Amino acid sequence: MQHGVSPAWATLVVGSVLLAATDIAAVVIAFGLYTLLRPANQVLFQAPVAAVLVCTSCALAQKVLEYLNPRWTPSWTRLTRLGLQLGALICGTVLLVPLHFITQGYLTPVGNIAGLWLFQLPTNALALFLAALLARPTTPAGSGIAGPFEGPRTGSPWRP
Repeated sequence: MQHGVSPAWATLVVGSVLLAATDIAAVVIAFGLYTLLRPANQVLFQAPVAAVLVCTSCALAQKVLEYLNPRWTPSWTRLTRLGLQLGALICGTVLLVPLHFITQGYLTPVGNIAGLWLFQLPTNALALFLAALLARPTTPAGSGIAGPFEGPRTGSPWRP
């Protein structure tokens, strides 16, 4: 009998922490761009820029993990995506509160947490959907036809 954490749980925990950290980093980077450019409305600028950063990061991470070792990528079932989504909401709160306290000197208001959740729900759903979409083969495995994301002709990175 094996002891320890199952790979599925480890994927959910690590993936949730990384997704939440990516969300927060994207919001901070988008705020930095907002302060440099000063467009008229902060939310109308910051939210789409941060969403593009999160979606791009997730898609890039999917392809890098597939390239390094296909077994490292999640199964991308609906249950996996839901688990990552809920885990990122929890981890985002756990990461945001101390980060805000360290940088601002006071506990974050509930409105900041709610704002993060309102950002995370649609953005992470889209980012995880795109990563799952990229994980699917563009050609049947073993057909010998290399798709746009397929590895070298020696084999397909989509084997189970």
